[in-house]
Amino acid sequence: MPTSIHDAPTFIEKPEPMPHASSLRPDHWNSFQSCLTRLRSRRGRLVAFGGGRDPRGWVRPAFVHLAGGDAARIAIVPVASHREETAGMYVDMFSQLGARDIWVVDPEGEQADHPAVDDALAHASGIVLTGGDQKRLARQLRGTRALNALEQALERGTPVYTTSAGTMALSDVMIAGLDDEARVILEDGLSMLPGLTIETHVNTRNRHGRLTELLGRQVNALVVGLDEDTALVFEAHSSRALVLGTGSVVFLAREGAAANAPRFHAGDTIDLADFTP
Repeated sequence: MPTSIHDAPTFIEKPEPMPHASSLRPDHWNSFQSCLTRLRSRRGRLVAFGGGRDPRGWVRPAFVHLAGGDAARIAIVPVASHREETAGMYVDMFSQLGARDIWVVDPEGEQADHPAVDDALAHASGIVLTGGDQKRLARQLRGTRALNALEQALERGTPVYTTSAGTMALSDVMIAGLDDEARVILEDGLSMLPGLTIETHVNTRNRHGRLTELLGRQVNALVVGLDEDTALVFEAHSSRALVLGTGSVVFLAREGAAANAPRFHAGDTIDLADFTP
């Protein structure tokens, strides 16, 4: 199994700033319907984690189980991180959870269109998008062979685990940071969950106000807030998602305060189709 694809030809690019994403999609509900259609066609489960350490061991072991347990073959994709030690940290993490084989797929620039990416992801029984910087992840993978291979893996039935920045990048309109006036900056994401804008670390970083701002600006059909140590597990061939972990998940589909929106906790199942007007 490959340990890296850094032997592929390397090209370094400096992406141009993305246009303001909210002006690119006048009909967010069409994007949301596309999301429902895509979820219902996928054989693989998407485990979207809100970041944190998973102290009770509810989320990451569940992903390893979905990937085959002690027979799991996991590809780590640390593109979101600038830190060299990130890949090793995730390799150690999933080794301790019993995965049989683990390798790293870390393309940069034109490497994201190298055929080796297809092979590295096709042989995996589980794929991990790490945390880090969602802007870096989306700019590196958007529109590439690597992203297409990731989508194909989900279609075939391969589970995908994302965390923190990796989860935020799943949106078509994603949170990229804050401007000088503390307003949310938006960029195009990976569009693996179109129609949704996802915020992570909501409870520990006091991001409820950001959720309300996003909804008020009508940046997307649905705004999702994930606490740390909490995940949404999107079921195969379904628009339903199961909540796992110790925190809560909030969904906002109309203007209102995030603090007063209904919250879902471990064991709750949410059907995204229920948010269709």
